[in-house]
This record gives sequence, structure tokens and C-alpha cells, in this order.
Amino acid sequence: MKGLRLRDVVVGYGHGSSRLVAVDGVDLDVPEGQLVGLVGESGSGKSSLARAIVGLVNPLGGTIELDGRPLSSHGERKRPHPVQMVFQDPDSSLDPRMTVRESLSEALEWRKLGRAGLRAEIGRLLELVQLGSDTADRLPRALSGGQRQRVAIARALAAEPRVLVADEITSALDVSVQGAILNLIKQLQGELGFSMLLISHNLAVVRYVCDVTAVMYLGRIVEVAASEELVRAPRHPYSRSLLGALPQLGTSARTEWLALDAEAPDPKRPPAGCRFHPRCPVGPLASSDRQLCLAEDPQPGSEERPHRAACHFALD
Repeated sequence: MKGLRLRDVVVGYGHGSSRLVAVDGVDLDVPEGQLVGLVGESGSGKSSLARAIVGLVNPLGGTIELDGRPLSSHGERKRPHPVQMVFQDPDSSLDPRMTVRESLSEALEWRKLGRAGLRAEIGRLLELVQLGSDTADRLPRALSGGQRQRVAIARALAAEPRVLVADEITSALDVSVQGAILNLIKQLQGELGFSMLLISHNLAVVRYVCDVTAVMYLGRIVEVAASEELVRAPRHPYSRSLLGALPQLGTSARTEWLALDAEAPDPKRPPAGCRFHPRCPVGPLASSDRQLCLAEDPQPGSEERPHRAACHFALD
């Protein structure tokens, strides 16, 4: 497969009794030229998976491949990493002491452009993210949150990535700015053709941008489907609970059993069987004949199926 392919990826932190397995056996595909969304509550393992993909943490197991080769083998001394990341808070990726020009110049060093070429390329990158050329000589603190996030996107694009990983890139922004950033991402992907993994806790955001959506719960992928299909007919109870938090995407007929009252289990001690069963509105708490959920871990099914759900009693 052309694109990014993850198989049985495990990411953990700590040792012994304090060890936390944040990502536990994840399979995920980001095909070439597609936008894939990854949604789930805070603490579900989304950001840990993103950091493993871009090499900020080392997986404990599994494989991460690009175009059928280990991602680590794609590194070249003269080129940046082929997968770049845009973080939730642009302040974490922009040096407050460096002007926009200096930040972009640093990201472009690998191209050896010369003074005139560098100036032209910085202008092109700023134009791509819809910022004026006067932005180049300003410090991050002189920019709005939306402008800083656009600079962070431009900096990632300076590496000419094959895959862009965007981790909650709108959640730190004002609501009025979020839509503009999402529109920009869609436009850039169409123009430049990179693949993208968009991480969010908001299904509405992912539905708007992405071709395919994967739902993550307590370190595992529990449902994968085309974005419109997942919103129209979610098969996993957890996916329906996420929709329940967004009334504009749900229907009144669903909302009576979508709410999750119980707290999420401790990720250091995940429950046996289906990890969602202590909160599931259609599992053993609701039906005593569904004890299978307590003992057997459900699998998402064949990769060939366009809509997969890791649930013993997946809903049609």
C-alpha cells in the first residue's frame, strides 16, 4: 500500500506497577493522498500514537511503514523526516525569540536556497497559509492564535512532508478561527497532495475534513469507517456516545442511551474483555446475557470490510 501503515503498534511509559500502555496494538492506514481522522476522549492514546509516528517516542512494539518500508528507513541526511507534525498549541513549536522569518529559515536550511531563494520561498509559504509578507519579521507574541497556527503549518510544509500529522490543531483557538484553519488544511491538502492524519476529540471537525475516521478508546481502535458513514450509522456504542455529545450530528431517537455517566477506567489497569464494557449502554450492564463482553476482547474484523467495529454486539 502506498502511504502510512501502522500494525500492532504499542506505546508505553514508565516501568513496573507505574507503567502505562497508552497505545495497545493499534492498526491504522493513512493511504497516499487521503485525509484520515482519529477521534476519542482525552487520554485515549491519540497523541501518544502521533508522537510515535513522527519519532518523538519509540514504540515498544509493532511496525510503522511508509510505502511498504519501515518509516525509519526513509530518513536521508539531506532531507527532513517525511512525516511532519503540527501541534495543538503553536507556542510549543515556535521559538518566542525568533521571528517568523527566522523560524521558517531554520526549517528551510536543508534546501540550501541562498539569500534570494530563501526570501522567495518564505514568501511562498506565507502565501500558502494566507498570511501577508509583513508577517515574516514579526515575533510570535505579535500574532494572534490563528496566525501562529498558520505559521506552524507553514513551518511543517517547509519540509515538504509526505504525511502531515495534525494533533488537535483547532482546539486551542477561538471558535471563529477554527473553521478558517480547517478550510485552509483542506485547501492545502488538495493543492499539495500530502496525506494527513487529523487528530481530534470532536467528530464534527473530523467529519468536515476527513475521508475516513478511526475511533480510539483506551489505547485501541474500536471503529473505522468512511467519515460520513460513521456519523450516519455508527456501529460501536462508544462512537455513538461521541455523537451524543454533538446533538447536531445525532438524532433525537439515539440520545436516550448515548450518554456516558461512568468515568473512564484507569488506563494503567484496563478492564478485562471489552475495555468499554464498564461504560457500555448496551453491554452486560444493560443485558445480563452479554457476559461475553466481560471475558473476551472483541476484534475489529477483516481489513477488507469498509466499516469495522470491535464490538461483540456491533449495531447495524
